[in-house]
Amino acid sequence: MEARDVALVPAIMFVVWVFTKVGLPRRWAPLLALVLGVAGGLAVTPENYSQGILDGVIAAASAIGFNSGVRNTADALRKAA
Repeated sequence: MEARDVALVPAIMFVVWVFTKVGLPRRWAPLLALVLGVAGGLAVTPENYSQGILDGVIAAASAIGFNSGVRNTADALRKAA
């Protein structure tokens, strides 16, 4: 994963956020992130399909994990207050 692939993570997070705001159920958000990640990985690395797919999966997993971590932390802070 190179520096240009890291830009996929916030892009995936934003697109998934937009889709959830317009009505996509939250349970489908990880699948959407995976599809977007693989598509983005292939777009960034068109010369090597396997590397592009791997980079996309890693970017999607990072986006999903970051979102989950922020949500869990916010929930814990709300409960503590």
